[in-house]
Amino acid sequence: MGPSMMDFFVRESRAVVDGPMAIIRFGTCGGITTSSSEGSIVVASDGSGFIVRNPSYFAYNYDDNSKSDDATKVLAPYLFHKVAPADKNLSNVVEIELRKLIDHHRVVKGLNVTAESFYSSQGRIDDAFDDCN
Repeated sequence: MGPSMMDFFVRESRAVVDGPMAIIRFGTCGGITTSSSEGSIVVASDGSGFIVRNPSYFAYNYDDNSKSDDATKVLAPYLFHKVAPADKNLSNVVEIELRKLIDHHRVVKGLNVTAESFYSSQGRIDDAFDDCN
């Protein structure tokens, strides 16, 4: 959801904006840090990662012709992509300005990780769905 919207937003914005652009995305992404708690704002100063559900892994669970003990050894249920680095200067400005507006203890630095789906790639546990989380 997030990656598709960012792709759309950046391309459409570039089509109508001349010159340099600085884009800051605010949203309910997965901020990974041990120093945050509910109600915190995580500035993705460590960059952003991306997780994609691997449909081929799950096909082996439902297709008898494809089942193989080797399949689950080779394929992973999720693909974790390299972290894209954040712009340090922009991250610092965002952090400083947020600390002026809200309790400075609620603003923390961390790593953002987003996924192409809403539930399956977020590590949620639900017996009704085989997401291998």
